[in-house]
Amino acid sequence: MKAVRELERQGYHIELQGDRIRMEIKAGFAPDAERVQVLLQEIRGRKPEAVDFLRRREDVFQVEVDKAVSQVNELWDRSGCRMLGVPQSTRDKAFHLEGRITEAANAGDYPKARDALERWRGCWVPPDYEQTEMFQ
Repeated sequence: MKAVRELERQGYHIELQGDRIRMEIKAGFAPDAERVQVLLQEIRGRKPEAVDFLRRREDVFQVEVDKAVSQVNELWDRSGCRMLGVPQSTRDKAFHLEGRITEAANAGDYPKARDALERWRGCWVPPDYEQTEMFQ
């Protein structure tokens, strides 16, 4: 929904809590107050659509997580790689990133969650595998 995305660009964090839409201004942003009011009115007037948009966004992220995990599993199965072959520092980094993925996704901050997911994936997938058909 265009109004939700524009509010996020204006510096708002928007998340769904049940059927309630929760918005909070992020530190360091100075949104255009008049434009924000127009966008909030649009969201209020089209709340079912906004709720549906936010729910779909959550569902899409879960699919992305599932795909990343499947890709890592498939790569490891094909290559015969095992967890013990990965340095402890990399495993620690991946574990830390898992927490950041969960925290960001639970807060509805999907751009941050996607960034952490991509870095988590990078812990397990060598850069030269990016161009294989498995990751297309």
